[in-house]
Amino acid sequence: MDVRQAYQILAQWLRQFVHWWVGQLLDLLPVSMRRLVDLDPERWVLRAEGPDIRVVRLHAGEDGDAVVAHIALDADPEVPSDEIRNWEHERRAEAELTLRLPLTLALCRPINLPLAAEENLREVVGFRMDQETPFKADRIYFDYRVLERDHVGKRIALEIVAVPRAAADPYLERLQALGIVPDALDVEDAGGGVNLLPPERRRVRESGIGRLDAILATLGGLLLAAAIAIPLWRDHQTLTGLQARASEVKKKADAVKKLEHKFELLTTTSRFLTEKKKTSPVTVAVLAELTRLLPDDTWLYQFELNGKEVLIQGEASASSAIIGLIEASPLFGNVTFRSPVTQNRVTGGERFNLAAEVEAGS
Repeated sequence: MDVRQAYQILAQWLRQFVHWWVGQLLDLLPVSMRRLVDLDPERWVLRAEGPDIRVVRLHAGEDGDAVVAHIALDADPEVPSDEIRNWEHERRAEAELTLRLPLTLALCRPINLPLAAEENLREVVGFRMDQETPFKADRIYFDYRVLERDHVGKRIALEIVAVPRAAADPYLERLQALGIVPDALDVEDAGGGVNLLPPERRRVRESGIGRLDAILATLGGLLLAAAIAIPLWRDHQTLTGLQARASEVKKKADAVKKLEHKFELLTTTSRFLTEKKKTSPVTVAVLAELTRLLPDDTWLYQFELNGKEVLIQGEASASSAIIGLIEASPLFGNVTFRSPVTQNRVTGGERFNLAAEVEAGS
């Protein structure tokens, strides 16, 4: 078995499975839904019997008991009977119409063909008509049904069903005169599954399965669009959330940076003050040291501390001894008089004005 034959077998099996599966699903649908998508269409059989056509409605695949209308071949097509008008008013425009001929007008014959002919089976059967029947293909209406495929012997068994056009045309022409176009032409008790009308004479219609396929295709497209859009929408929502969180984190980071800057500024200021304190004398300490050094008969009336230089003016009983007292302290150095010592005539004390450097490391 070559690849081509294997592909044909697989394709046929898949078609049969899909038809079975769809049929099982359709059986589960309620009647209202089946009617909505026209899965259970209205079917009428126009049974040809001699000079008349009996109009019968099909129910669940079987002929109904009541004849709805009679169509006479020899009646005036311009003046349809009341029952024909009533029937045309009753049936829906999309109803399926089948013209069914008596079995006595048909020729049913089995034939065998090479399996390779299945690709163009109708054309091949048409070419074989003059060999298998007393008629040429252009003088009959014909169709076939596949009975068996023999992949080992590479043969396909068919049954052809043919009806002379001379026998079927009067009925078709009568219906055409009434504006009635049948969907199919078959033969009574021929087993079904055939439509003798040529493909070009069949009414083009959309079946309920086709409408269901369109609905399913639309739903499938919507589901596919949803399957694509939902992850994108979720990603967008996630991205939006991440951007919002990133914005909040950035604000917090900016606030932390500001705090760090303030901390660095405070640290620098504190360090500066600490260094300043280390390198600058403390006024209280200088005053305390001077209070400790100066004798009790000495008093000050001016004290200035400019950086590391201290200036004092006051009065003592012996000002010359003051320089020695101050220089003896480790806190002071380079003690000098800024002006000459003068005598206070009232108290008898000596007025002095001296300066000294404060040793920061002391």
